[in-house]
Amino acid sequence: MIRQRQRVAPGLGVKPTKSLGKSNVENSLADLRELEQLEESKAQPLAPDRLREFLKDSCGSVLRAWAHVFDSNNDQRISREEFKSGMKKLNFNGEVAAMKLFNLLDKDSSGEITLEEIDMASDRKWRSFRQYCVKRFQSADDLMQQLAALATAVEDGDADSKKKPRVESLSKVEFMLGMINSGWGGEDKELEEVWSALRDASDDMMRISGRDGLGLAWFGIEMRRFNRKKAAKIKSKQWFALRSRQGLNPAMINKCFEEFKASLRKKHGNLIRAWRQELSTNDTMS
Repeated sequence: MIRQRQRVAPGLGVKPTKSLGKSNVENSLADLRELEQLEESKAQPLAPDRLREFLKDSCGSVLRAWAHVFDSNNDQRISREEFKSGMKKLNFNGEVAAMKLFNLLDKDSSGEITLEEIDMASDRKWRSFRQYCVKRFQSADDLMQQLAALATAVEDGDADSKKKPRVESLSKVEFMLGMINSGWGGEDKELEEVWSALRDASDDMMRISGRDGLGLAWFGIEMRRFNRKKAAKIKSKQWFALRSRQGLNPAMINKCFEEFKASLRKKHGNLIRAWRQELSTNDTMS
């Protein structure tokens, strides 16, 4: 059975007064629209909270909204056009209003928004899940087959996916049990939030190619990103070894490298954005 964990009560905070007789989506949309009337200095601190509430009411969770509505190509950022298009899908109409909201969220003026800038907790859960999967499984299909086998491993004592019939979809219980039995060390509630982003809303099942949900279309992109990162680490080690053999002080080399990274963070906000905007225009590691 799925491990049961103690539910944590949500934090208390001051929220705008909700109008009686209106749905949650209507109320959170009205709260979001209210930002249009405020000065930037007053609206900016409120923007992330108001948007989070709107996305939860509209899509069930911030993560599902991010992965299914905004960042469908899994490049971990959304442009102005992607944001405007996504908000329109959620019935937030008006290009000027959408762009004002985008600018409120884009505090570093990079021209793009990350999930971290909207919801740090959801960003951590989504990143941890993706990183675990590409280290644990070889492909999206391997993930599907192994989770299906691992979901019943406790009952029949056999977790060999090669001996199991192939599956084309997973239920929530199969997904949860399979992940837990695969060695997932996070909380069950984190998996439940990830599940809400991956599942097909039409039948509450998960597939490689989602029909009304993200599915596992992100896996191949994430695996390529993971492999590029490993290749970059190997090249970095080789570079340090070469410089060391040439007589340069490794400590001095490391200091220069850290200063270079610090300058990139200062200018771009984070190293990923710096790499994409300044060091690599095509998102490659070469």
